[in-house]
Amino acid sequence: MRENLAKEKRVLLTDFEAAEYLGRSVQTVRNWRWLGKYGPPYLRFKNGRILYELTALDAFIDEARVIPGATGGSGNESK
Repeated sequence: MRENLAKEKRVLLTDFEAAEYLGRSVQTVRNWRWLGKYGPPYLRFKNGRILYELTALDAFIDEARVIPGATGGSGNESK
């Protein structure tokens, strides 16, 4: 049972840790959050604390992946 709990435990990171993981500055991560139009999803607790789930950061990175020559792009690619 204890092993199952460990597998289900969420890994939560501060904005400093999330910024380091993403290779961005803390200010960039905070700006993304403040603007609300870009950036990874985050958790805001009642005490105001902000944390990021590691799985959400991985998903954010995966969504940004561009595969050259693949179809279905954003339309911003040169033709």
